[in-house]
Amino acid sequence: IEIDERKRAQAHQKLLLAEVDHRVKNMLAVVTAIASQTARNSDTIDTFSQNFLARLHALSGAHSLLTERNWKATSLSDLVDKVLSPYLMLDSQLDIGGPLVWLQPKAALSVSMVMHELLTNAAKYGALSVPSGRLSIQWATEADGQTRIRWCEIGVGPVSPPSRRGFGSAMINASVRHELKGQVAVKYGSDGVEVDLVIPMGPSKESSQSCG
Repeated sequence: IEIDERKRAQAHQKLLLAEVDHRVKNMLAVVTAIASQTARNSDTIDTFSQNFLARLHALSGAHSLLTERNWKATSLSDLVDKVLSPYLMLDSQLDIGGPLVWLQPKAALSVSMVMHELLTNAAKYGALSVPSGRLSIQWATEADGQTRIRWCEIGVGPVSPPSRRGFGSAMINASVRHELKGQVAVKYGSDGVEVDLVIPMGPSKESSQSCG
């Protein structure tokens, strides 16, 4: 009996070590990709350092949230709150809401990085960079089982498409289209920018929402 228990304990330990090894390798791959792409789109060491550390912080925040959930599904609402935590003092400029949607760990990490990139742009150039700006993040589940996340910035004046595609745009497209097998559309308007994300997940309860 003691030998059987020892063998079961050893097998369980081996399984845990394999899982840790798998997660560490995946995380290192993500960090390596972030470092490479950030360096490619940074003109100076200071710019690289600032952007790289900010992205690592966003990744770490999502990782911590998943750890609290024992690496099980986490709610989209909790994830958005985590990403927005540095900007909660701008509550009057934020309009956040949607039904309960659960994200699996892989999807949560991808959505967290996408939100971070959009939020960074909003803080530097968009709705959170001026007192008149307003940021709306609304999500809803659709009849076909997809989740639609609508990111709307208004009150910032005319916005034109960027002259070149940076890391943020490339990462958002890669995360949504390739990692999540979803869709992303960006509209630049006379008073702000709108980003529409469609992710194949979530219960079929609510219809999609518009910018309003």
